[in-house]
Amino acid sequence: MVPYEVHRRKGMRHLRVLVDDSNRVQLKVPYRISEADALKFLRSQGEWVVKTLERTPRRITLHEHLVKQKTVSARGRDIPLEMGFRARELSFLLHDEPERVEIALDPQLEIERQLRLVLQAFAREVVPERVKALAKEHDLRVKRVTIRDQRTRWGACTDRSTLSLNWRLVLLTAALQDHVILHELAHLKHLDHSKKFWNLLRELDPACDRHDRALTKVSRALMQMGR
Repeated sequence: MVPYEVHRRKGMRHLRVLVDDSNRVQLKVPYRISEADALKFLRSQGEWVVKTLERTPRRITLHEHLVKQKTVSARGRDIPLEMGFRARELSFLLHDEPERVEIALDPQLEIERQLRLVLQAFAREVVPERVKALAKEHDLRVKRVTIRDQRTRWGACTDRSTLSLNWRLVLLTAALQDHVILHELAHLKHLDHSKKFWNLLRELDPACDRHDRALTKVSRALMQMGR
């Protein structure tokens, strides 16, 4: 039997089993169903659970990702990343010569939470700057840029010319980060995903189709990071 979590909720009428974004098996149980019957149901779904877990990639932590990739994206470039530990320290520095990002963490505190906080702060500094640069380059006007912690979306654009972008953009390569930003900038002209929108996006990003396929491949794993 694989590890699982039991959740009982008011108003639930049927037993359900699912595998969430963090590869955790969750058993949803109505209050009227006994624990024995719920466990029996879970066992009956065992084959489906095992197959689902087998085809779902293992969740990668932020720390594992950064150790492997060794870069973050900013200013339209993939910038080398250095991570170190200092007592009671949580900060980042973006150096110019040589260009690099230095992250300092407190060795006494949990690494994942610190990385999430420092990367969110880093994104709030560099992503709006990149948006403004690309908007100026393509003669587009953005009123406001916000950095958020969306669960499934890289970004959104409102009819008030406000862009809301995911802090995890700094984990993408610079080319894919620009692709996401250009996608949202194209929505300044066309809020839908009409043919006119895609034609404009392909003008802004000639490698749009290739970038979109590459983004799809990495999105699931990156969206799970920092949760």
